[in-house]
Order: sequence, then structure tokens, then C-alpha cells
Amino acid sequence: MMTCCRGVLITCSISTAKIRQFCEVAKFIFSPKVTLCNIFVFFALIGGMKGLEQYDVKVLLALVKSVSGRIDFFKVLIESGYPELAAFSNAIRGDDDAMVWLFKNNYAWLAILSNACDGDEKAIDWVRNGLTTVNLRFALACKHDVDSLKWLYQRKLGVLLMLVREVEKFLKYQEKEYTWPYVMHFGGHYRAMMELNDWKEKQTEHDKERQQQNTEER
Repeated sequence: MMTCCRGVLITCSISTAKIRQFCEVAKFIFSPKVTLCNIFVFFALIGGMKGLEQYDVKVLLALVKSVSGRIDFFKVLIESGYPELAAFSNAIRGDDDAMVWLFKNNYAWLAILSNACDGDEKAIDWVRNGLTTVNLRFALACKHDVDSLKWLYQRKLGVLLMLVREVEKFLKYQEKEYTWPYVMHFGGHYRAMMELNDWKEKQTEHDKERQQQNTEER
């Protein structure tokens, strides 16, 4: 149903996402194991799941160029009203400030998606539950998951495959650079980790408040 023909990606993907939402809601209702985390995901589904497919193809093409290191396209994203994608492109390239910005400006999903592209298992689990299938397949494809690459190809999501290639290129470069014996790492993106922990605490508080409201309503 999805295609990367100009201006068609969003229209088709929204329809598919809606179908998936109803399927996820049905699975939630009949699931024998209902946890507080599942409840949070359930309300996220009802409110509309976020994902890269919400953006126009031309915007995603600019993102591809920005991830490749093109500063001119990084500026295009900002000037066109997509600072979150500009920050996402830098987050993929290991920019600690970009990760912090995403968490502070209500784009935690992009920060976590960035970590998922790098193979972070916890981030992948969150994407699996909190975003659409397109984003999960995209993240897995960035670590050369063959099934996910086929999945994107079969649905003619060429722009995401282009993005996968650029992410793979940078990850390979990063891996080579970080194995150099004289490279030192200080704190493993300490500020970004602090923001992630802060975001998790806020989500936990949000879950507790919602649980309390549900208890009071009963």
C-alpha cells in the first residue's frame, strides 16, 4: 500500500498506520498480561502513533542529505520548519547536544529512534511498542537486518532505504574511528544519558498519575 511516489507516501502510510493502530488496540484488549507500560503504549496508540512516515518525501530526502553530512541540507530542514529532523540527523552522527535538544523539546521518540538505529536493544524494544512498524523496520535495517531491508523494498519505501544507506555508512565510519587505539570516550554521551533518565522519570510519573486517576474514577 505504501509508495515513495511524490506526495503519496504520507497519504498511504496514514491509512496503514490507522489499520495497525486498531490491530494493536485489539491485541491490547485481549492480552492476558496488561502492565502499566502497556497502558501507556495503549493511550499513545489511541492518540496517534508518531513516525518518520508522517513527513513528506521531499522533507525525508533533505534528511537523507543532512545525515550524509551536508550542512546546506541541515540548514534547509531548520529553515523549512523541521528542526527536529535536523537534530535527528546530528543525533545519528553522535551529536550529544542534538540528543539533549530532542529530549528537551518533546521529540524523545526521535532520540530513541536514533539509538535504535545504532542497535540499542532497549531503544529497539521501545520503538517496537511506541512507534509504527515502518520505524521499527527502518531501525533494524540500519543494522543490516535482511528481513527489514526486504520489507522496506517490497513496499517501495525507497527514501527510507536511502536513509538506511547513509546511516550504515556513518555507523561503519564511526565504528572504525572508535576502534582507533588513541580515541578516548568521556562518559559515553553523559548529557544525553542524563536527559534520557530524566525523560524516563517523567514518563513514570505520568503513568502513576494516570493510574491514580483511573483508581479515583472507579
